[in-house]
Amino acid sequence: MKRKLYPVLRDVHLTAGLFSMLFVLMYGWSSLQFSHPAWADTKPVSLEWQTQLAPGLAPRDAAQALRTGLGLQGDLAQIRQQNGLTQFRLVKPGIVHEVRYETASGAAQLKTNRWGWAGMMIRLHTAAGLWHEDGWVNLYGWLVGLVSFGLLLLGATGLYLWFVRKRERKLGIVMLAISLLWGLGTMVAMRVA
Repeated sequence: MKRKLYPVLRDVHLTAGLFSMLFVLMYGWSSLQFSHPAWADTKPVSLEWQTQLAPGLAPRDAAQALRTGLGLQGDLAQIRQQNGLTQFRLVKPGIVHEVRYETASGAAQLKTNRWGWAGMMIRLHTAAGLWHEDGWVNLYGWLVGLVSFGLLLLGATGLYLWFVRKRERKLGIVMLAISLLWGLGTMVAMRVA
């Protein structure tokens, strides 16, 4: 049984690793950008402009009017209302539209921030869930879920493949202990910092 199971799990291990590799590299690159922002150009190009909407709209309706009338895209986020002024954002990886909407007059002031490739990678790093307005971001969420499963599969098959090779157990135990200490140490350091 072990002789038949080993090649199958080896192929699963290889496939899961190759499938996950690009996403892990992307997350690694965007993590470096988070911790060292001077290494890449993550400043947006901003454009401020104005438009007119119907007066008295609720934030969700104002956002929908901007989507249908002007073709803006993005998830509605950070809604704030006070003294007849509604502020919100339409957020999409790489593009954020900041909106200030005067409820009484219907005047809307917009500031569009566009990030380059590096800034978009950071936004993708923080994109989560499957409830976005943009179908591509939802597809990305499904792919991240598949990669997460692939990484669990990679670890499980890797442990099995290592354990059945008796000559490599000592080295494997040392590597497993080092990686466990590194992972736990990193989590503690991030929590304490």
